[in-house]
Amino acid sequence: MAAVRMAVMEIGAQDVIMKVYEIAPRKGMQVIDSLRRMVPVGKDTYSEGRISTQVLEQICNAFTHFKQTLAEYGITEYYALANSAVREAKNCAMVVDQIEVRTGIRVRVLSNSEQRYVRIKGVIARENDFKLPEKGTAMVDIGAGSLQISIYEKKALATTQNIRLGMAKIGEMFSAFSWEYPVVELVLKEMIDNDVQTFEKMFLKDHTIRSLILVGDTLISQIRKVLEHTGDPGITAEDIRNLYSQIRGKSTSEISQMLDMPFEYAAMVLPVMILAQTLLDASQAERIWIPQSDLCDGYAIDYMEKHKLGRITYNFEEDIIASAKTICKRYKGNQAHAEYLEQMAGKFFDLLQKYHGLGERERLLLRLAAILHDCGKFISMSAPGECAYQIIMSTEILGISHMEREMVASIVRYNTMELPNFSEFDGKLGNDEYLIVMKLAAILRVCNALDRSHRQKFADMKLTIKDSNIVITTAYPDNITLEKKTLQDKQGFFEEVYGLGFEIKQKKKKQ
Repeated sequence: MAAVRMAVMEIGAQDVIMKVYEIAPRKGMQVIDSLRRMVPVGKDTYSEGRISTQVLEQICNAFTHFKQTLAEYGITEYYALANSAVREAKNCAMVVDQIEVRTGIRVRVLSNSEQRYVRIKGVIARENDFKLPEKGTAMVDIGAGSLQISIYEKKALATTQNIRLGMAKIGEMFSAFSWEYPVVELVLKEMIDNDVQTFEKMFLKDHTIRSLILVGDTLISQIRKVLEHTGDPGITAEDIRNLYSQIRGKSTSEISQMLDMPFEYAAMVLPVMILAQTLLDASQAERIWIPQSDLCDGYAIDYMEKHKLGRITYNFEEDIIASAKTICKRYKGNQAHAEYLEQMAGKFFDLLQKYHGLGERERLLLRLAAILHDCGKFISMSAPGECAYQIIMSTEILGISHMEREMVASIVRYNTMELPNFSEFDGKLGNDEYLIVMKLAAILRVCNALDRSHRQKFADMKLTIKDSNIVITTAYPDNITLEKKTLQDKQGFFEEVYGLGFEIKQKKKKQ
């Protein structure tokens, strides 16, 4: 297969960038060009709440220049992304519309969970540059508006949390005050300590962290250049403390000159160093890693994976599942029951392929709904569906979009509640999404009925379709009356959606 060339653009907090990639099945992914223009998007968003016409003009000018470069390469496949600096602007929709009107480039505004997941994907998948440590690791994604801290154990995601403590947001807050350096440092430390200590008490107590991974916007790359000694991205805790001691008490201009970095980035170095030190103290990590990867790289990796242009050994889908299992555990869900339902739902989904016409992504959403279906009981035993919906919509699940999270939450909600007609729906789902929720909720209801006792009686079940019935065969030796009765009560909705009934065959014990 011939090499493919594509490009990814990103509107960040401090700059607009584009990377041009060449992807070949044997050689993998290579960056063949990289362009960057300083544009203070985050300054507008976090000081004024909206992006000014002047900054919008700069974004459009950068994109127009990028398109000219793509024409020179003969590249027609490209993607434009925006992160929190655009997402959190009050005029986000207008800005995205005007960019498309003026440049012809449609910008995809990533949700927080999508943004963090794509960046993590770029870090983990580029194994030639970086390998995820085996022992306890905290990956800290330092964004303009917030932090995302993800804990990995044995190279698998254990938990992830978003903290509303972004570097651009902090920088704009302090620029509004003419405080002396000691006061600025003190207030910064108090702000960061408070949030990190809360995270430590709630999520770090069950994990031993040996390594920190810092990822983020261009600023993190700038700091990496200052600290790195060789091609190895590993940095010791002592390196961080030494740099911190060097910049303490210095003005932004002095930091900019000393570290040979643009003024706009230098203004953020102090908060990042305080954050890094606080995390080191909280986790007692011995080493910090700053891989050479960004949001554009992660999206290009995602493109490569979807188009089967290269082999990626890490199973990113299991990280999404791990996030759901963490939520289930946090809200005291029955984990054995949830895991059983996840497996059973997958079997029904595969059996009904020609009836629902859905793909692997929808199968993943069903698995997530099965894992999370009873977390609402933590709040209310009498209204678990509604409570579960609120929990899911209030909790980050890395790797799925806001709409996909809405779909998962709705599948769980209508597992126990009647699904209203589309005309009576609350408008949060489009017609296509509504139909997917209907099809998947019908499967989840049946699976839940078949484990009404939470004793996994149908663990060995075989599924076949005969005439207009799904035949469920099991060798479970004891009584299954409760499951039969519950299925009889719940199967009406399934029959309406799929036009199939049920027949349960219980093999008799051999004498």
